[in-house]
Amino acid sequence: MKTRHLFLALAAVMLLGMSMPAQAQDWAASLTFEKPEALILAKGKKDVKIRKSPSASAAQVGVLGSAVVRDPSTQLSPILGATSHNNSWWKVESMYTHENNWQMQVPKTGYVSKSTAQLAPQAPITNDMLFPHIFGYCYWLPDDVGYEEAWWTVVDGIGSQKLALLYMDGTLWLGKRIDNVFVFKYAVNFLCEVVEGTNIFKAKNVQDGEYKRMEVTVSKDKCVKAINGRNEYIIDLKLLNNDKNLETIFGDVVKRGDVHWNYVTADYLSKKYVVKEWLVY
Repeated sequence: MKTRHLFLALAAVMLLGMSMPAQAQDWAASLTFEKPEALILAKGKKDVKIRKSPSASAAQVGVLGSAVVRDPSTQLSPILGATSHNNSWWKVESMYTHENNWQMQVPKTGYVSKSTAQLAPQAPITNDMLFPHIFGYCYWLPDDVGYEEAWWTVVDGIGSQKLALLYMDGTLWLGKRIDNVFVFKYAVNFLCEVVEGTNIFKAKNVQDGEYKRMEVTVSKDKCVKAINGRNEYIIDLKLLNNDKNLETIFGDVVKRGDVHWNYVTADYLSKKYVVKEWLVY
């Protein structure tokens, strides 16, 4: 994937203008984003087994990957949400899959031993951590798939319900900030190319087998310069600050109940993950 394809934009909704009919506001107000009882991640640098029941002898039904150290400044472990716990085990009701995107979580119940997992830090999130600041890292993929590289950014306060958007390497997420955690629940695949010129916006839906995405072409006047990387242009996510736009992007996945959790804390948005240069495949 070339650099110009890294930032994917479902900004097709910009064509809708800035109108906000009552039904769009109702749709946005109907959305719920639940913060789990606890956010957990792997201890140390060993993969964590997720068991079918709260027993060390129970069958393994998933894995929570630890950070892989390729560079001291680019290591990060994924976060799972725990819905309940006892003295020895966390209960989780979603797990990661590497299909399409490493951060996608699919509904599946399992148990994680407290001896192998720990609470994720939840430091305050500040404005200088948000869009257009860009962060990146090298991460681990489950099932021995290997290494990947990604970068991401978060924009807060979107629409009448003050929702949040996360772009993470091929996926746009919809969620909400709860305390010091961004809780993302819905995700769509998209691809954007930034080109020279002015007032250029083209969008089309692409169905590639079971994989559906939106491909967008935008000109630089609809973009901003990213912070923390080289002087590259990325689509201005604040253009999506409209309930109708959000419904157009995420309406189908919300209607289907297609939920994929993703949790972003201040640690994901901290200076140790600042992009030193664009990650080019």
